[in-house]
Amino acid sequence: MSDAATPLPLAIDPRFRNRKRQPGLDLLRAFAIIVVVVYHAALFGFKLPGRVDRFGWIGVDLFFVLSGYLIGGQLLAPLARDQRINLGRFFTRRALRIMPAYFAVLAVYFLLPSWREYSEMSQPLWKFLLSVQNIALHGGTAFSHAWSLAVEDQFYLALPFLLLFLYRRPRAAIIVPCLIVIGGIGLRAFLAAQNPSVDGGGVSFRGFQAWIYYPTWTRLDPLVFGVALAAIEKFRPNWWQRLINCAPWLATRAGDNRLRIIPGRNREPHAQRLRVAIPTHRLRHGCASCLRGQSATPTLSSSNSRRRVHRQHRV
Repeated sequence: MSDAATPLPLAIDPRFRNRKRQPGLDLLRAFAIIVVVVYHAALFGFKLPGRVDRFGWIGVDLFFVLSGYLIGGQLLAPLARDQRINLGRFFTRRALRIMPAYFAVLAVYFLLPSWREYSEMSQPLWKFLLSVQNIALHGGTAFSHAWSLAVEDQFYLALPFLLLFLYRRPRAAIIVPCLIVIGGIGLRAFLAAQNPSVDGGGVSFRGFQAWIYYPTWTRLDPLVFGVALAAIEKFRPNWWQRLINCAPWLATRAGDNRLRIIPGRNREPHAQRLRVAIPTHRLRHGCASCLRGQSATPTLSSSNSRRRVHRQHRV
């Protein structure tokens, strides 16, 4: 078959039409999980070359950014439509999504101590029941990995009321997140100075765990960053579109252009190659054009646009 054959439009996968779930976010979750698993595997002797495992904290921060974006988007969507937040529905959905499995695992930890990964529990029962087990926590204890869930629970509890306070206060809606981020940086520096190591070469490891790494007050900046992204998407769609346009590696956007696939020259029915022709002059200048407010979405060439500069990718 010749290159001049009629391009075949590739429609959006029907499984992802009219769905609120975004597969791209699932990919980010998978990446975050892999990074965290690699870090914890290294703790048990499965280290990678170049100490790549030491970047496990990236996965944790990515989880918090995603949580801020998703939960913030749920709460900001009705406000963007001048509607009220249904607090009862929000808290009920959060509780039913998290609490049944959480309390089942918690019961196993306290009722079957022989099943624990460590003999000593990381915190007393009342802290787990109130979701404050991340305060003054030390690692290397049983169920200590539930600290991030405590951060999430506290975030779910505070965010709706904070958004209701900031709604219709545009100046405060900018000042408060900036203060949270800047204040968090200053607080970490202060806590590091208050918990020096015994040899004076840095921060005490126990103090770092108890007052810097695990507590909520030093984990607010990635959550705030995620909520800020959701606010831009809901209240400043033009800004959001420009951010999306600054991703020139995306060939198409959902609901936008359709991908054109040109059959290759191989005529074998079971080994047919497909070639996608993409003009790279727009890819190279994608970010520059999006900052000027222009669309940087790559257009895919067809048989009647050969004079455009493009690159052929073989699939």
